[in-house]
Amino acid sequence: YEITSYTPSKGMTLKPNRHYWNGKPKLKGIRVTYQEDGLTRVNHLEAGATDVITDVPATNVDRLKTNKAIRVQHVSGYRTQMVLYNHESAKMTYSVRQAIDKVINRDGIVKAMSHGYATPANGPFNSHLDFISHKESPKQNIEAARHIMARAGYSNAHPLDINVMTYDGRPELSKIAQVLQSDARKAYIHIHLRQVDDIESFLSHKQQWDASLYSIGTYPRGDTGYFFNQAYLKQGGINKGGYHNGEIATLIHQLNHTVQHRERNQLSNEIIQKSQLAVPNSYISYNDTIHALSAHVHHLKTTPNDIVLIDEKVAIDHDK
Repeated sequence: YEITSYTPSKGMTLKPNRHYWNGKPKLKGIRVTYQEDGLTRVNHLEAGATDVITDVPATNVDRLKTNKAIRVQHVSGYRTQMVLYNHESAKMTYSVRQAIDKVINRDGIVKAMSHGYATPANGPFNSHLDFISHKESPKQNIEAARHIMARAGYSNAHPLDINVMTYDGRPELSKIAQVLQSDARKAYIHIHLRQVDDIESFLSHKQQWDASLYSIGTYPRGDTGYFFNQAYLKQGGINKGGYHNGEIATLIHQLNHTVQHRERNQLSNEIIQKSQLAVPNSYISYNDTIHALSAHVHHLKTTPNDIVLIDEKVAIDHDK
């Protein structure tokens, strides 16, 4: 499909590309609108105002499944929820990052916050991927976290105060942040939460935050190189916290010059395992990719990477 009009933050319209190499598109046109509020997206679908919605809130999946006019599709996806650490903050030492990582109740978050439509994380990439060698996610250990913080000089009388960000675009992150805030107090870490509209702009001002809840697709093109280069190299576009490790950077550059599939998988696992020792970020869960669509939409296939949604095969009974 070809874009015919585009309005930033509002939407776009598209028309069929009559010269598309893989056949004639089935739809007469597509109108895409952006709506950050998940419940509003659900309401629009139920009211018939839209035919397909993405990023369906897990809390609304069961409700939609009871509607015979709607189909819900989900698959374990490549979007990872995480705690992003500000490595330029004097407060975010290795001990503090290690303690927060142990405070996170990944199993509980997946069950309570994601309603089972996620998987506990053990690193940046979904452990369902075949090449991942270590698949077990860390378990919550408040006692170990408290011990680490005590050794670093913190206590109930003298806790660590940190500023943690979350944002409107991913409302589930705010709920995860509140759970983390409650559990962290048991390990002498007092979290002050702040919710912002534009997280990307806010994170560029590193003096204002110590950590942030964050969500990103880590495996968009079927290879680890994208995330490693963007998140673990000093000038990477999504390295919001300024993480840098010389040994890891060398391994990433080696990965960038490695072609063979098996060698790339071995290097990727080495980077994951060595980087995790320093806790560059804390990885919480891998979200399911969840789409909901009107029953009259056909041939739409939900995929883990969620890059291509509407292809030439997607059709509708009553094109609008």
